[in-house]
Parts: sequence; structure tokens; C-alpha cells
Amino acid sequence: MDTRPIGIFDSGCGGLTVLRAVRALLPQENLVYFGDTKHVPYGDRNRGDIFELSFSSLQFLSSLQVKLILIACHTVSSTVFEDLQMAISTPLIGMVEPTLSHIQKTQSLVILGTTATISSGLYQEKLLQKFPRARIQAKACPSFVPLIEKEYLQHPLAEVMVHQELLSLTKTDVDTVLLACTHYPLLAPLIQQSFSSSTHLIDPATSCAIQAKHHLEQQDQLAKQQEAQVSFFVSGDLPSFSTVGQRFLPFPLCSIQSFR
Repeated sequence: MDTRPIGIFDSGCGGLTVLRAVRALLPQENLVYFGDTKHVPYGDRNRGDIFELSFSSLQFLSSLQVKLILIACHTVSSTVFEDLQMAISTPLIGMVEPTLSHIQKTQSLVILGTTATISSGLYQEKLLQKFPRARIQAKACPSFVPLIEKEYLQHPLAEVMVHQELLSLTKTDVDTVLLACTHYPLLAPLIQQSFSSSTHLIDPATSCAIQAKHHLEQQDQLAKQQEAQVSFFVSGDLPSFSTVGQRFLPFPLCSIQSFR
């Protein structure tokens, strides 16, 4: 039995959607979450900054003797994932491969992500390779992460801001919207309003959890039945993380510690 924890990393609170999915699928696993809330958002930063911040965060998680790290951030996964794989000895799973495996069919798909994720062009390229006849639209939504991290989710202007961000898209016959940022599922009801009720919004958090399970099975590293623990570390304000993070999880955020 390998009781070492699984590490989960994100720039802020968004990765808690992945933690929730991992907790549901692998309740016996100890989990350690690190949110680099001091430097959120990553989506407007250059590639060098994204690598340096991510590398430092992954080094910290590795120091906690985790057996696997999930990079629960599409920005990091779509820009510097391969560089991090070469720099960190702990096995890494990003968001790109699980996301692509989640989408089985589409004729018209919209990708919503941070500026860095959309600018990388990785999802556009991979999806066109998988669905060469599909219409692919990509839209950077730079206001979405601050909207969530700064606790404006319940503000009356939230609906207006989401609507404004999506105005430029051609929405006719869109069958799939890819939420290519782990923060965005919290905005799913507002995003859905801009599309047809039949349009499917994809949150690939569960696919990431499934890939983590497969990896641990292959390495014979699954923990057995135990009273698993979940620990949280953040680089920024603890009360703010606790308040915002509670919107992501069905259980209380306990054991939040400061790092840096």
C-alpha cells in the first residue's frame, strides 16, 4: 500500500474542481493541494513566468513526498508541461490529454480559456487533428478567473461580464463548449445562458481523475482502504482561499497552511 499523497497544483482555486473529482473517484487517497494564490492569474503572464512559478510550486509539492502531481491548470498544461516534465522527477499529469480523451464527438466546438491557453494554440491544433471537419472557435476570457478569485461570482454584474466576453462568438449550432480552465465550471450556469440549452459544456476534471487512477494502478501505487486526509497550502491570503474555495467543494476546507 502506497499511502504517499497525490499532489494537486493550480494557480489559485480552480484546481479544486480536479481535487473534488479525485476525492470522489479515489476516496482512499491522501491529497495535498497547492494554490499559488499570490500570483494568480497565470493566464496573462508570459511563458517564462509561467514556467518559473510552476516549477517552484512543483518543487514544493515534490518536497512533501507526493507520488504523483496533477497539474490542474490548463494554462500551465498547454504552455510549459513538457518543460516541467523534464525538470521535475515526480510523475506529472496535466489537463490536455485528459481533456482530449473526454471529447468523443463534435461538429462545432468552442474553446474557452485564459489568454495564454488560447494563444498557445495547442487545443485548437489537437482538436482539429482529432475532428478535421469540425468548426473550432477559441475565445480568451481574461475576466473570468479574477471574477472568481476576487469573490465577485455572486455580484449582479457577473452575468453581464460573462455575456460580454462571449458576444463575439458564433453560437449557431455549437454542440460543445470546452471549459479549458479549471475555474470556469463555477461559471457554467452563466456560460450556458449564452448558448443553446442543448449545447454540452465539458468540464474535464473527472477525466483527469480517471487518468490519475490508471497511472497509480499501472505503478501499483493505489492506497488501500484508509482514513484519507486532504491538506491545503496557499501562497496568498488564507481567509480568501477558504471563502472562495468553499464554493468548489462539498466538504469544509480544513488544514489550510501558508507557504511562501
